[in-house]
Amino acid sequence: MAFNRKVEGAHIIEILKELYGFNFPPTEDRPGVPRNVDGWEGIAEGTVNGNYLVEMLMPRGDAPDNGNRRLVITFLEDGGVDAVPRQDIDFYMSLLSHIRHNCLSINDDDGRQVRFRVPAPYRANSEHPDKLGPLWVDYTYTPLDNDISMTEYRRMRESGEYATETKPIIVSPFINGAPASHALDGQEPKMFLKGKTVDEFWENGRSHREPQNPDFFPLKVCYSFGRALAAFHLAAMDFPGEKKENRMGVDKWLDILSGVEEHAQKVDKHVGKEGFVKDRLSHHIHALVEQWEKDAKGLPKGFIHGDPFPDNVLMTGIANHLGKMDKKVRGTIDVGIIDPWAACYDTLLLDIGIVLGSWATTKDGKIIPENAKAFLAGYDKVRQRSPEEIRLTSLAAEVGSARFALTRANMRIDLDPDMTIKLRDPSEMLDRANNFKRLEMAHPNALEPNTVSLRNGR
Repeated sequence: MAFNRKVEGAHIIEILKELYGFNFPPTEDRPGVPRNVDGWEGIAEGTVNGNYLVEMLMPRGDAPDNGNRRLVITFLEDGGVDAVPRQDIDFYMSLLSHIRHNCLSINDDDGRQVRFRVPAPYRANSEHPDKLGPLWVDYTYTPLDNDISMTEYRRMRESGEYATETKPIIVSPFINGAPASHALDGQEPKMFLKGKTVDEFWENGRSHREPQNPDFFPLKVCYSFGRALAAFHLAAMDFPGEKKENRMGVDKWLDILSGVEEHAQKVDKHVGKEGFVKDRLSHHIHALVEQWEKDAKGLPKGFIHGDPFPDNVLMTGIANHLGKMDKKVRGTIDVGIIDPWAACYDTLLLDIGIVLGSWATTKDGKIIPENAKAFLAGYDKVRQRSPEEIRLTSLAAEVGSARFALTRANMRIDLDPDMTIKLRDPSEMLDRANNFKRLEMAHPNALEPNTVSLRNGR
């Protein structure tokens, strides 16, 4: 979503003041601008929903959310393949709110605190004094071209020449301390600069990687995220809301695959590999569904994130994780998990498998056992996997990789030639699934954290 600062500012103020009850009296030197709002700016990242970052100027004690002076306003798009269904918004927002109030802070082995955060929404004003306000609201606004002047905007709005749109909106705290874009050189994050995800940070920081391991995330990053994901699972365990089924669950795979097979030629063409669907994808998916349904019965279930890729994780302290860990480091590690739009109730091991397929592999599909061990060691520190989960962890990594091979192939069916969204190659994830299968057959316990060292090395 493209924002125009001059125009959208009026909407931002109206949302915060009228719908969410923030007290913003204007100042004499800046008429019409609340004294407690220093500025607002659109966040460029994201391909579906529009996000707007607002910087608050107020004493920390008066700021919402324990002094968090940054808010994010999200306009949810309600059309397109990846749009959030309106009927599901309550589930996602209620789950985040529950996790936020139950999240854990835990101490690392070297004395550092690991803080886990999710962007739980604020409640809007309630129509009844004795009731809590909603976690999201519909907001009607006037969409505008970026190059229109304020004078022309006001004239057209007053004359009714511009049609209005209504979108669901969410107001949530900017995850305090989450921006990692300046963590490397110790700079304070600039105003409005959205925190880089772990994936973006690592991609842009190649010169700071260890020469012998240029494609690896640092072990301490994997370890810290393992602890955070386990905290996510535990914090959500007693969520009293709907046990929302997994729209991309293994039990849905054959139906999804059927649609892909009907358009196999089109998918093969987009992927650039003749016979990809028939000779590779279909065979692997059929075999994996049968094995998972047979072996995974009785595994612990709970609320999972569903998409814990590195580009959905924000983290501080990355600078302290680079290079050799031969000095004791102090401070706090903040881990933020964003974009909960695939969250659901399913087997907890599925989240672990998705992480292994995206955090413990290179782009060409090679497995990095040390990263897997570090992540699993961190996870088990907070929530110990059961013996059966440990036995099936490699299988879960294969499942987690194959799931995204299938859904990426499915996205190619209705591909709009004018679409600007970047589609990722499904064959990359299928390669990873195959490699996990081979590793499991050759070395069943190769991923288990029995030998990983976190103090020295990466």
